[in-house]
Amino acid sequence: MFIFVFLDFLYIFLLLIAAITDICKRIIPNKICLLMLILSLFKIILQWNSGKVYIFSVFSGFLLPLIIIGIPFFINNSMGAGDLKLSAASGLFLGFRLSLITLCVSFLFCALFAILLKIYKLSTKNPTATLCSGVFACFFAL
Repeated sequence: MFIFVFLDFLYIFLLLIAAITDICKRIIPNKICLLMLILSLFKIILQWNSGKVYIFSVFSGFLLPLIIIGIPFFINNSMGAGDLKLSAASGLFLGFRLSLITLCVSFLFCALFAILLKIYKLSTKNPTATLCSGVFACFFAL
């Protein structure tokens, strides 16, 4: 049981690194996404050995962000590829239910942030006016 708590803390640590890097450099490194993917697969293997893994939930949690975030990405490049990879790796770690909650909360954060930008008339092209809402939503899902 302790190992799952350790994996959760490691996951949060990787999310913090991704958030800070995304806010400062406007890029999510592939190494972070790869580490999260490896961490997710390690968690699945541990859950499989303990008999607590639901394959449909795990892989649908992986596919859900790919479909929902991938469609706007491929239609008009409104999101970066790093966001897509990060959300897919997070969906694999969280499973379907928590991945769905995470996506809903992150979209609410984005809507709230867009409203605040409109109220204060800030440009969305300002690199300092960013919000890594998906990363924060993953924290709430844990």
